[in-house]
Amino acid sequence: MTHELIPHPRVRRPLPSSESTVKPENRQPSERAGNPSHQPGRSDEPEAITNFSVLFAKVSWALLGPLVLGGIAVAIATRPRGWFTWIDAAFAAGVFLVLAARTVDQHAGTATTAAGRRATTVDFRRFCIVLTAGAAVAWIAAHLIGG
Repeated sequence: MTHELIPHPRVRRPLPSSESTVKPENRQPSERAGNPSHQPGRSDEPEAITNFSVLFAKVSWALLGPLVLGGIAVAIATRPRGWFTWIDAAFAAGVFLVLAARTVDQHAGTATTAAGRRATTVDFRRFCIVLTAGAAVAWIAAHLIGG
């Protein structure tokens, strides 16, 4: 009984046709003319993270930032001190730092969407708007809960 190796579904195997193995960005301009989705110098694959600061930025905006903002919101709700105190400034600074970390990630070319595709400028703007609006709602809700 022979055992054949079954390729992993994520492993890309080259197709037998020589034309299909050429990446769209490596084709001649005449070959790309009919492809409206082609953007020179850009692929859907994000670049590899090769810098520790970029890795730290990605972890900061994706994991640490939301955890810290959630903790500060809980602190605002459980310890009422008024509306504009040092803890409110810490919350605002946290939002700013999350936005700054996402900006670093975006400009490094390593930003991805939830689906794993490279994040576009539209995705980045949407993140900024949703984060700012969501943080404002969470901040107001924390104050209303805390009384």
